[in-house]
Amino acid sequence: MLSHALSFRYDLERLQQLKPRISVLPLGCGALAGNPFAIDREFLAQELGFESIAENSLWGVGDRDFIIEFLQWSSLTMIHISRMAEDLIVYSTAEFGFVTLSDAYR
Repeated sequence: MLSHALSFRYDLERLQQLKPRISVLPLGCGALAGNPFAIDREFLAQELGFESIAENSLWGVGDRDFIIEFLQWSSLTMIHISRMAEDLIVYSTAEFGFVTLSDAYR
């Protein structure tokens, strides 16, 4: 069980490291030329719960890295969940008998 706990701990750490990278406010970038209105983007980011603002308008409107980073994290987490499920299946067989499942799950 400790090997699974360590995997999930590292998954949680990866998610915590991911949040600042993807929590970037693109509002106010415009499609190319920025925003002609005098808005306080730092204030908006703070009020909306973002950790930073996009510093480059082209990057801000065209970036999709947050999708890839989240999918990478979720895929790795699902691999760890799958590994734990496989261990539970193997350890509940008659050969091992380490885990006994309720009749409701059989």
